[in-house]
Amino acid sequence: MRAFALLPLALVALPIVPPVEARAQVPYPLCLPENGPRTPVRESATIFFDVIVLDAVVVYGFDCRVPASVGPFSFSVHTTPFSYHGQERTPSSWTPVARDDGNVQNPRPGIDVVHVSLAQGFALAPGTWGIAVHSSGGHYVTPGLINANDPILIVAPGSVASGSFTGAPQASRSWPACLWIHRQFGLLPDFETYDRQGYSPLPVNFLNTTWCSNQSGFVQFAWDFEDDGTVDSFARDPTHVYLLAGIYSVRLTATDPVFGAVSVVKRDFISIDPITARFVPMTRSGRVPLTVRFTDWSEGPITAWAWDFQGDGVVDSTERNPTWVYANPGLYLPTLEVRNRGQVDRTTDEPGVYVMPTSVDPGPPDILQYQFDEPRGAAVANTATSTRYPPFGSVPSPRWQADAGRPGSDPVAPGIGCLGYSLGSPNLVRTGARAVHAGSLTISFKLRRAHESRWWVPDSGFVISDGPFRVRLTSNSVAFAGGGTLGTAEYQGRVWWSLSGTHEWHHYALVIDDTTGTILLWENGVPDRTLRTYPPGTYVYPGSANELVVGATWSGANRVTALNDLDDLRIYGRALGEPEIGGLMLGETAAVSTFGTGCPGGAGTPVIGASGGPPRLGNAAFRIEAGNLEPGALVVLFTGLGATASTLPIDLSAWLGPGCVAELLPDLGAFGVGAGPSFSIPLPLPNDQNLRGVHVYAQAFAFGTRGAASPALDVHLER
Repeated sequence: MRAFALLPLALVALPIVPPVEARAQVPYPLCLPENGPRTPVRESATIFFDVIVLDAVVVYGFDCRVPASVGPFSFSVHTTPFSYHGQERTPSSWTPVARDDGNVQNPRPGIDVVHVSLAQGFALAPGTWGIAVHSSGGHYVTPGLINANDPILIVAPGSVASGSFTGAPQASRSWPACLWIHRQFGLLPDFETYDRQGYSPLPVNFLNTTWCSNQSGFVQFAWDFEDDGTVDSFARDPTHVYLLAGIYSVRLTATDPVFGAVSVVKRDFISIDPITARFVPMTRSGRVPLTVRFTDWSEGPITAWAWDFQGDGVVDSTERNPTWVYANPGLYLPTLEVRNRGQVDRTTDEPGVYVMPTSVDPGPPDILQYQFDEPRGAAVANTATSTRYPPFGSVPSPRWQADAGRPGSDPVAPGIGCLGYSLGSPNLVRTGARAVHAGSLTISFKLRRAHESRWWVPDSGFVISDGPFRVRLTSNSVAFAGGGTLGTAEYQGRVWWSLSGTHEWHHYALVIDDTTGTILLWENGVPDRTLRTYPPGTYVYPGSANELVVGATWSGANRVTALNDLDDLRIYGRALGEPEIGGLMLGETAAVSTFGTGCPGGAGTPVIGASGGPPRLGNAAFRIEAGNLEPGALVVLFTGLGATASTLPIDLSAWLGPGCVAELLPDLGAFGVGAGPSFSIPLPLPNDQNLRGVHVYAQAFAFGTRGAASPALDVHLER
């Protein structure tokens, strides 16, 4: 919640000096009745209404209804001359005049009336005023057009808006509250202006709204426009030209034969040549040493910049758009201070810049890994190192593939590379197994908000779920429920980068460390500041009756792919450390998988795979192997880079037999000819980092008593 700073205002603290004939005044309530059902106003809301003051009054407090569930909350009161209409989103038009006297809380269950005492009452001179009551907790309003009349005050219907002079006003409202008021006697100097800020030279017209109960007296005025002790004008409604930058307090002294001289000072009332500090680090996270360029987006006539990149109070640069090299790992909150002749403003960036240590490749996961690189079909390969989940998951939608669009780290052919967004198709993966687990876990995935998605819908959807065990995306967090001994209460790690605002890939890793009993979210390599704890060594999840589903709930509802693309899902059976979290961001793991079904020959359906270690760049021992071939049959093993052409798959039934297809184009030039029952060809991988993310495809064909074809092999090259 953004705090609203109250400007000091002497009118609030104005001593009320009654004339000789004045009697002691007892505050009494002017109540606005309810009409219709109560409508809750959420936290940080503002109620607006107009009042017509027929005789000067002082407002001491309110009675209003609040829900007990909101806990402590507070009020601040603001006024504007004439009317609130058209000023709901203009903070500079409002003058803060009062606030509550401390901790306001509903003393009884349910929704009840409580009294809100103001720290000091505020006076309203005769005339029409707009009033705004801002709450930092919660209160209730009711619909209906209600006017409350009193011999000295009339309250007109108003409206309500979220935020502090930022939200759009809702329909007509009347506040079911009581205003505690009494008639005022004395001399009440006051003034307003609509020109409270601007650029020099700025002429400001002051409107004198002073009121005096001594109607026969002659009031004299003395204006001090800079509150420096020098009288600048004796006019009733003067104009003053501010020539220099600065923030100025204004003092008005009114003098009457009965009440004497009474002054009002409005602190920091006029702002000339205002400035606002604002900047953006062009890089939010990376490995040490990390070079970050800072772009100044500050507003106003600025003449000096002072940057503190490390948050240690030391000015590191006075350039406007500097560059800084972070040499040590850690989280840094850089600060910018901007100045001109009379103004200064500063801002600190959050979430800051996170500098990671040297990354370490965590290797392939042992539980589950979907890289979503299949060019077609309804099966997704699980390339994890264990068999806890089946080797293939199934996708109900036949066209689930989307272009990951990462040419630098994942240059698969256009149109494939991730589980794509779809508003209507069930783009999700059924793993075919239950989630059963004990001990530490790391759940890693990448998300990107689809350009064609409904931009006005907040981020949401389930990444994985079987019911009790789930990871889901909310508008501002990634939530995890572990089930079992962790229960169903969700840990929510804050998301700093809005998916809908960037349409870029973002990486998330949930680390459940059972050794330390902690749960922590990492976003783009940066740890969240919220850490959930539980008794170490106790996490056990026996599973549910449902299979684990990726991209939706176990029933297929609330798909994260209804708004986003999903990629590189991994589940490790251990808690990854910070260097390995950085390694997750470098790219997918080198892996080998198959797609397609092949067709049987004299010895059944051929199989295809690889040996010599994972397909990492520089692995000279890597080989492609085909097996389960008819002994003595002629074997041709093709390799290629193209598996997404519109002509694929190519029907080979006329040459090999029913159901036989070619899944790739033999465009790489590396192929071999041999004889069954097994055959292999070497495919030494050069240590060329330009080949990161490249996919090589292979397929074996046998010509024996019957033709046969293997499924296609997808070889994903990585570091």
